[in-house]
Amino acid sequence: MPSQYEMIHATKNRYTIGSIDDFVTNEIEEVTISSNNISKIGIVKISVYGDEGPVPHFHIEGNDFSCCVCIFDNRYFDHGIHQNTLNRKQLKELDSFMRDKSSINEKLTNWEAAKFIWEAANIKNNDDISMVLRYNAEYKNKTKQPDYTKLNGYKRN
Repeated sequence: MPSQYEMIHATKNRYTIGSIDDFVTNEIEEVTISSNNISKIGIVKISVYGDEGPVPHFHIEGNDFSCCVCIFDNRYFDHGIHQNTLNRKQLKELDSFMRDKSSINEKLTNWEAAKFIWEAANIKNNDDISMVLRYNAEYKNKTKQPDYTKLNGYKRN
């Protein structure tokens, strides 16, 4: 029987925002918790999953690399095994990519698409009223992308 984590992160629950093809550097300058030394990330997918709890975030997944970043805060999201971090150059590339027009809907930026999809997959039609109220109180009126060039630590559930 698959765990709850495996069921949530099944391919059918993934909503891919886009990919960054040039997200490559020679070396990651900083890695948290994980002891991996990543010389290249390569192509990464930026995805949003449904049924992920009250903290809006997206996943950055690539070659032996995985981390989560909050949608509304310039912080990483503490999400179990997704513990890699990005160096300064990669943070600039992420910030720029999230400000680019989305291939899903050219009227939206990639950040706006992530926000829209996260809300649709996690808030709309959610039976957990306390989660919806928490989301509405903390995030509903946030309409601007944070500065992802400066990720300040971790946000926890």
